[in-house]
Amino acid sequence: MALPFGANTFELVVSTFGVMFASDPARAATELVRVCRPGGVIAVASWTPEGTMRQIAPTVLAHLDRPGSSPSPMRWGDAGWVCTWFAPLPTDLHLSVRQVLMRYDSVEHAVRAFENKPRPLRAHRAALRAAGRWKQARAALSRLFEDGNEADDGSSLLRIPYLFLIGHVRET
Repeated sequence: MALPFGANTFELVVSTFGVMFASDPARAATELVRVCRPGGVIAVASWTPEGTMRQIAPTVLAHLDRPGSSPSPMRWGDAGWVCTWFAPLPTDLHLSVRQVLMRYDSVEHAVRAFENKPRPLRAHRAALRAAGRWKQARAALSRLFEDGNEADDGSSLLRIPYLFLIGHVRET
């Protein structure tokens, strides 16, 4: 929201599933453009509202009786929202939906990877353990990954959509 760099510092500004967690998306978009030189490129990958990634937090939070974050980070994966945030900025956007293939040895392996990976999920896990509800939430997470699993050999293959934004900062 206030990047520690001067204006027009970089030729390329990249966020891979990160800026989507900023609490003020329009301000975050402004910062990405501010630090990028005219003629430079902004590249952002964000999970879409569809797919397994969108369902992880609600699946776990349902066992904590805690609402999800507001605004949802998944708005960065919605072209309408992204275009709204960048509309007043000197950028030409090119948006496309792509997919990441996440492969794991098993659904259990996928659950272990996720319960230890994303910072928000680790915090939710700690709160659920304190409330004695982590076992139930973990089982629900396992069911979510099983439902999205495309592998038929005991491994886990999740096909996860994301919005890929390329923004060219206009010369002024």
